[in-house]
Amino acid sequence: MASNWLITGASRGLGMELARAALAAGETVVATARSANDVKEALGSNSRLHALALDITDEGAAVAVAQEAVNRLGTIDVLVNNAGQAQLGWFETISSAQVRRQFEVNVFGTMNVTRAVTPHACAPIRPHHHHLLC
Repeated sequence: MASNWLITGASRGLGMELARAALAAGETVVATARSANDVKEALGSNSRLHALALDITDEGAAVAVAQEAVNRLGTIDVLVNNAGQAQLGWFETISSAQVRRQFEVNVFGTMNVTRAVTPHACAPIRPHHHHLLC
């Protein structure tokens, strides 16, 4: 039985490749990025692909995307929290604002999505068929 995936950061890199692999395996994928058009451009057209815009630092947007995924698919079986930001440079040259932004995205953003999806992924719609990958 095919699974329903929600993948953040799916417009490029690892998120894009995971979405491609899941689609190729016959899974249904809700693929998110800050721009739904970027997801569509990266992954093309597929009847099992649902591209949605999501800024993971926006808690309300995370809740809305999780609900939209459930409305379309009935459940979320696999969550891949891939969206993130890397702040590169020498530690002493990175400002406090840059460090805070990185934590906002990589820690709190990931928490926003996980909290938004967990009530749906842990629902007893398909017992023993839920996986959270963070």
